[in-house]
Amino acid sequence: MKELEILMADRCTKAEAENYLSKSSSSSVLIYENPEEWIQSLKDCGCYEGQTISEAKNNSYPDISVVNFENHEYLIEYAN
Repeated sequence: MKELEILMADRCTKAEAENYLSKSSSSSVLIYENPEEWIQSLKDCGCYEGQTISEAKNNSYPDISVVNFENHEYLIEYAN
């Protein structure tokens, strides 16, 4: 499962990644194949406050990670 491997590339253990991906989990995660989609989703919901991909790459947001997996950049948004 590609999503599981992407989460594990972000330092999740296999069990943590499985928990995030579990349908019955209270925790959830969104994985954006194109990090720019995250910015657009913020704009679409009226939540955009000037966030940038560069800031996300520099760990400026506690629930956002940008990882490189198989030579592709993904943005991960964790929600609890």
